[in-house]
Amino acid sequence: MNDAAPDTIDGGTGIDSIALLGASLNLDFTNLTRFGDSRVESIERIDITGTGNNTLAIDVSQVLELTDLLSASAVLVIDGNAGDTVNLSGEGSVAPAGTVVEVDINGNGNVTDPGERMTATSNGTVAANFGLGPASYWVYSDSTWGKLLVNTAVTIL
Repeated sequence: MNDAAPDTIDGGTGIDSIALLGASLNLDFTNLTRFGDSRVESIERIDITGTGNNTLAIDVSQVLELTDLLSASAVLVIDGNAGDTVNLSGEGSVAPAGTVVEVDINGNGNVTDPGERMTATSNGTVAANFGLGPASYWVYSDSTWGKLLVNTAVTIL
């Protein structure tokens, strides 16, 4: 939370997360304006795992707004587990094999450390560890909006 503006969430520098800690929770980002809406910014990871089944609604174009990286290099990671749902709009299709994903996992300002540069497989997934142990992620990639990684255990609607 931003103390100067209590109705905002600003993660600041580094890799920052929003985590749902309960069950039957719904987090809806579809109301955010794509550019210029500073209610939520500098968030690179959303974890909807919680203690039960949770839901996230998001448009792939909001990757730039949430991460605060105004380029195609922006990456937003969505973690969750079986029973969780992501209502995803504007995503197009899963990225083709060979799509490169670079994530500054440790927040040191570069993507040269082991595990920070991944290449999508033939089914459009990458394997990564963003702090919850190794997992597989669907890669949605757009040359304008950046990349969205969604844990493959999550149901995508």
